[in-house]
Amino acid sequence: MARVWGEKGRRDASENNYALKGLCQDCDPGPLIRLCSEGDLAQVHKKVAPALIRNGWDALLAAGMGSALLAVLTPQYGELLEKKGEGAALCDFHLLLSQVYGQMGRWEEAAGEQNRAMECYSGLSSREREDENLRWALCRNGYDIRLALGQTEGLEPLLCQLLADAPDPWRRVEAQLLLGLYHKMGGEKEKAEEHLTWAAERGNKLYAKTRAEAALRELRGEGPSGEDLAREAQRRRREVSDPLHPQAALDICMEALGREELREAPMWRTMLILEGGTDLVNLGRYGEALELLEQMDLEQIAAPDRAKIRLQGLCLSLVARMELGELERAVELQNEAVKLLDGEFTRRGHWVWSLRRTGCELKLRLGQPEGVEGEALELLETAMDELDRLGGHMLLGRYYLAVGERGKALPHLEYVLEHGGEHHFRRDAEELKRKR
Repeated sequence: MARVWGEKGRRDASENNYALKGLCQDCDPGPLIRLCSEGDLAQVHKKVAPALIRNGWDALLAAGMGSALLAVLTPQYGELLEKKGEGAALCDFHLLLSQVYGQMGRWEEAAGEQNRAMECYSGLSSREREDENLRWALCRNGYDIRLALGQTEGLEPLLCQLLADAPDPWRRVEAQLLLGLYHKMGGEKEKAEEHLTWAAERGNKLYAKTRAEAALRELRGEGPSGEDLAREAQRRRREVSDPLHPQAALDICMEALGREELREAPMWRTMLILEGGTDLVNLGRYGEALELLEQMDLEQIAAPDRAKIRLQGLCLSLVARMELGELERAVELQNEAVKLLDGEFTRRGHWVWSLRRTGCELKLRLGQPEGVEGEALELLETAMDELDRLGGHMLLGRYYLAVGERGKALPHLEYVLEHGGEHHFRRDAEELKRKR
């Protein structure tokens, strides 16, 4: 592999395979999700990137984050495949979309997409049908839909065969969950508890584990756990999440954080605090963001996740301190974040980009514009989404005003005014344009 792809290709393939093993063998979709979200996919070897992206989609579904996939799946995958008309790829696309709709509780739409996937599958060549993973996933999703719609007749032997054919621990957990749900619907409490307990004990960080635990609590007449509440809040938040219009997402976050049960799930509570803090910063409510972020208790977070969460909290806090004019404290937080980044993370991804942009902002606020223009232009060129682009334009607008080039600043401020939505960048751009 090293001869064909070079050292970089070999390394990227190794990272993808290691993360995929985490999902399939350890029932942990986290490494794949982090690899896709934190890594700049433009820098991943061109032969590895498609597999990494596709594996990342499976990881999102396995983690119960299907709605986060919806925004990218249709435009990036669906339209291209509709044009190319590739049977196996179209089958995969409709299957993915069906699973997304299922996780969102839109079961009739899920059934429609499953039917489209099966139509594509029936048209595949015999060689293409030999893909055991595709066939297994089609069966699992179809049985899940049947359970949701109450169509249980003749399902038990199919679910037993699904379990027998499961290729790895991840898929075995999924099959055990469905068997447990089937017996629960049939009133067979002991059988249901056996299968659901198996899935709950071995599911690690899978959404199937959460579903199994919720079904067990319902079977025993217990209420939802803090993790159940947090997962539901995150799912609802993702359905309305828009960094340029964050108020609706913030309302969902704060509602969940007000529930006492959430204290039983410190990791999930911390994630909601970070998400709520992000929304508050985006809205320009910096004091409230700092108060919320101070509620994080990192000592209750497992060590592998602690550094990443600390970095995110530092990035949000330093933006808030900078915008409140507490520049000395902001510089301290910036230095702390950069030190943590150097020690724990690769120099790729959204938080790295954000930290670079904030560093440039700090230099401007401190009256040190040297070198900012080149950095800002590079940041704008490497922006990963619309929020990044707004940040890049805002930074360039500030820079050109700082060096007295108002004519160059105006187009960047106008871009922010046009596209900024509810984000504090838009308010900042309006104030800068009015003052100068």
